[in-house]
Amino acid sequence: MQYNILFIDDESGVLEALEWTFADEPYGCLTCKTPVEALRLMEEIEFAVVVSDQRMPEMDGTELLEKIKHQWPATIRILMTAYQEMDIVLDAINKGHVYNLIFKPWDETELKRAIKTAVDDYKLRKTSDGSEQLKSETNQLVQLNHRMEMKNQYLMERLQQAQKMEALGNLSSGIAHDFNNILLIINGCLDLVMVDSSLIPSVYTKLVQALQASNRAKDLVSQILSFSSANESSGKPIKLGPLVREVLAFIQAALPSNIEIRQNIAIHSEKVQLDPTKVYQILMNLCMNAAYAMNGNKGIVHISLTRTRSDQPEQAGRVKLLPGDYFCLTVSDNGYGIDEVSLGQIFDPYFTTKQKNGGTGLGLALINQIVQDHGGRISVQSEVGKGSDFQVYLPLVEDSQGV
Repeated sequence: MQYNILFIDDESGVLEALEWTFADEPYGCLTCKTPVEALRLMEEIEFAVVVSDQRMPEMDGTELLEKIKHQWPATIRILMTAYQEMDIVLDAINKGHVYNLIFKPWDETELKRAIKTAVDDYKLRKTSDGSEQLKSETNQLVQLNHRMEMKNQYLMERLQQAQKMEALGNLSSGIAHDFNNILLIINGCLDLVMVDSSLIPSVYTKLVQALQASNRAKDLVSQILSFSSANESSGKPIKLGPLVREVLAFIQAALPSNIEIRQNIAIHSEKVQLDPTKVYQILMNLCMNAAYAMNGNKGIVHISLTRTRSDQPEQAGRVKLLPGDYFCLTVSDNGYGIDEVSLGQIFDPYFTTKQKNGGTGLGLALINQIVQDHGGRISVQSEVGKGSDFQVYLPLVEDSQGV
């Protein structure tokens, strides 16, 4: 028997992503853009699981799931929400309207696991009346208790993650404001010194570079403030190839002498909808991590930028993407690699393998957020002793304007 799953979200892109995510799963997946449409559809079709977004124009997710609870009590109800809505989530859980919750942007593995668990519980609810599949009431209670323990553990993990993200936002916002004040003084002093006509050309050139770096830092602070306030800045279409070359020139100067950068930029005029500073963040973080992986030994960091296309239901690499044209930015190193346990945690906030060198564990979490906010994905392959490959997929935009 095939069990039906209903996804409700007012954004077409989200629904398309969910459809492709579950295209190969053994469920009948349907989508709705409004709660009213969803309730009408549920009158006609039996659904094992309903996954609803929280913020919708006609009715929010908790109201919708409360209605479903009363009309179709056997249906498993899952709320999809953002980190900043924890008060709403907790209220819904306490009232019993929500069976589980999923945070945006979701992790594909966790999402599929949550849906499978929900379908299994739905089967248990439906077969408990017939009782032929259950040996006894005791066995049924044991199974239900086990499911509840798993659900509670999952909810606790997600709540802890939400608290980390909230703390990260508050911390980064405070630091960024203070750092902005410092940069204001630095920029002012550099501007004053550079008007001195007695400066020799070599000193003036170094001051220009210092001012450029300071302005880059100012842009980075703006991005941190944007991240902490959950505002998305789409920027304007920019030519990615020339920008990557420019950023790599800065990075090469910052890397230790034992690290060699080799680049293969096969992109020229194609554009991406991304702020230049965010490109700098992505490349700087990945290249610095690659340099750290050399552990002081001589090493090579390969950077390539190519164009690829994703066609439903094909996948680019190991990452599911919406159909369209993408940039593929690859950063590879021949360092010591990442072990299998750490590989599943590297994008978690505060997770770091740089304990001795004071790593914050925020770098990969930040760039993963940037990439996902702009419709992209990051793929990672690594083997201990052989190095790592990070592939960043960013949507290509056809735009006649831009720099």
